[in-house]
Amino acid sequence: MTAEAASAITSFLRSLELGGGELQLADLSSGELLADLLLMIDGFQLEKSKLRRESGNWAAGLNNIKLLLRLLDDYYERVLRKALPVHDI
Repeated sequence: MTAEAASAITSFLRSLELGGGELQLADLSSGELLADLLLMIDGFQLEKSKLRRESGNWAAGLNNIKLLLRLLDDYYERVLRKALPVHDI
């Protein structure tokens, strides 16, 4: 990812006032900020208690991202009645 793209993403997330404090692109790796964003969009059906909050633990971050992907897939099917476009993932 280019520095310009990373700056654009962090600027966008800062504008939403997610996470509090100084936001870095690396903060996305835990899945917590993505969960906060999804909650803002549509009261997304997510129990944040299921997310593992272990800073620096790549396995916990990966499990959080997998959980979010499963929940997004369910949301697309149940609410939007479409298939989640994950062909590029």
